[in-house]
Amino acid sequence: MDYLDVELEAFDLQISRGEKREKWWTFKVRLSDSPAGEMSADEAISVKFEYRQLAKKIYKLDARTLEGDDLIEFGQELANYLLPEEKFNERSTIRSLFEDNRKMAANKDEVTGVRLRLKLHERLSTLPWEFLYLPPPGGSGKMDGFLALDGRVSIVRHESIDASKSKRAPRGAIKLLAAFASPKGAAPLDLTQEKENLAEATKGVRGVKPTILMDAEFGDIEENILEKNVGIFHFAGHGEIHEQMGDKPGQVITTASLLFDDKAVPAEQLAINLRDSGVRLAMLGACNSGRRAGKARWAGIASMFVKTGVPAVVANQFKIKDATAIAFSKLFYMALVASLSIEEAVAAGRKAAFNADPTGRDWGIQVMYMRSAESQVLFGGSASKKVRNKIADEVSELINNTNSGDGTFIAGNVTAGGDVVLGDQTKPADEDAQDSNNSSERGESNKPSATKVVAIKKALKKLRTELKDLASGNELRNAGLQIDILEKELTATTSPKDGALAAAINEISSLVPDGNEALSTTFKDPEIKGLLGAESQQILDWL
Repeated sequence: MDYLDVELEAFDLQISRGEKREKWWTFKVRLSDSPAGEMSADEAISVKFEYRQLAKKIYKLDARTLEGDDLIEFGQELANYLLPEEKFNERSTIRSLFEDNRKMAANKDEVTGVRLRLKLHERLSTLPWEFLYLPPPGGSGKMDGFLALDGRVSIVRHESIDASKSKRAPRGAIKLLAAFASPKGAAPLDLTQEKENLAEATKGVRGVKPTILMDAEFGDIEENILEKNVGIFHFAGHGEIHEQMGDKPGQVITTASLLFDDKAVPAEQLAINLRDSGVRLAMLGACNSGRRAGKARWAGIASMFVKTGVPAVVANQFKIKDATAIAFSKLFYMALVASLSIEEAVAAGRKAAFNADPTGRDWGIQVMYMRSAESQVLFGGSASKKVRNKIADEVSELINNTNSGDGTFIAGNVTAGGDVVLGDQTKPADEDAQDSNNSSERGESNKPSATKVVAIKKALKKLRTELKDLASGNELRNAGLQIDILEKELTATTSPKDGALAAAINEISSLVPDGNEALSTTFKDPEIKGLLGAESQQILDWL
């Protein structure tokens, strides 16, 4: 999807006290650049609000007690501050100018969205602007006014730095390094559940190869980034922001850190190591990772990652439920594998999180930071063109539809809201598990004959030969190990485990993307195809 860049500045913040000790925030806002027009600094609109009243609502949002009409009212309040309706000339307001850009994007022949790039004063960046709400034309059906749930609107936190042009997106399987840490003395975390969440989120997502480090120490990170080809860094644990007075009067020194099992590592130090190892995206699940201290420009974990040179960062402003975290990550990673932009990946993840919990707020807690002013395709994707198009179509359908019904969403075999959606059929998750277990059952009377065993081995031998021309080194060696698993399952005297077949097929495709055609041809053999279950057959349908 192409995007029209709409740059919005909020600056010149002044903080004052009222007669009753109210804390008033006054700032200026303008739409500084956009295809539909722009405003000069002199045309900026002055906005004023009482901070403590707004902070109480943010606290309720954090505690999940701000919902329904109250959440919509909160989103409208944020929009009144950042997209006010006060005229800056005889004809236009900031809001009407923003809507003009949305109309311009909608009228283009190609699918085009609007990238709302927020350039915010340090203190203003602490507010959750991802919950902006504008009543849609014709009246609202409730949730459809949230900009973050509009697939054609991308909300990006823009940090103004002199960013070099991004390198060409690497192709092949996306390597994901996940670190889980809960040091002694810190609040205990259920990292086992976090690990299961990530495994569930990436399960079945072709082209993502996760390495998960439990009880992670900083040395573990150093060892695992030596190859300099890690695409995504995913962290789950604690983050902290310390402030202390400096030597000069009024000087405040802020240090943002992530806590590993052996020590606290400053965000800047970690980010430098990741940047120099080729990391293009940081997914930060730590508490406080998406927040800013507000008293210094780079006073935050995510913002420090951006400053140091990581091209894109996605972090959470608040805690997230397991089900919505899985839903978000699943579609997010699928979109990246399909070579979609970071904005489309976040949009897909938001919509999936919303569909998994339509009455919740987890779809709006993600904060997206990007370095450059250009849309970035972070990864070249490892899937074939046919597969990329299929994923892109499914993600596009998800983005452009408000809900697929009752907390479920359609994207291959995805579990969300207690249901499994497969194609256009929805059924309980336990029913799907039963189907999967029985789909490839052949019983003792259907044991493969000697002739069939020979045919299976011959077909797999041919596959090995064809892959040798397409890969080498560890990729070829590991693909060979997966073929061994296929042979063992397909020639066994008992029913083949369809989950094991699907996992092996998926892994081979990830290791040798150019071998998808050979892989697909191998399983078109009638004698082999008859042994496949629903899960493995669907993986093959995606090749």
